[in-house]
Amino acid sequence: MIQWNATAFNDLGLIETTLAAAGSGIAEVIYEQQSGEAMILYSENNQSSLRYLTWDGLSLSAEGQLPSFGGEVYVIRAAADRASDQIFVAGLDKFFDLNVAVWDGNAWIDTREIDISVSYTSRS
Repeated sequence: MIQWNATAFNDLGLIETTLAAAGSGIAEVIYEQQSGEAMILYSENNQSSLRYLTWDGLSLSAEGQLPSFGGEVYVIRAAADRASDQIFVAGLDKFFDLNVAVWDGNAWIDTREIDISVSYTSRS
């Protein structure tokens, strides 16, 4: 991971070497709107739970993981609530199931499967 500090790029080190299926959409970076912390979400090869790290501007947290999304996640999308530190994450797994999760700024407060037959034409 590389960080720009407005003066120079800093190498923060390698996060993961075994990402899920080749292609785009298997990693996402989103910022909590109140704290300003960044969350890095990614899908590891053959794993049904997304992994995440947070960045507070100085250091990366230890890796955490969400509850299982059912199958290896091929596409991740995330959005932040403008008025809080909540983050909404959606993931499409290899079984074409759509799973979602909500982060409240401290923990994952809700995860659920909302559809079992989503189709797509690209992974972007």
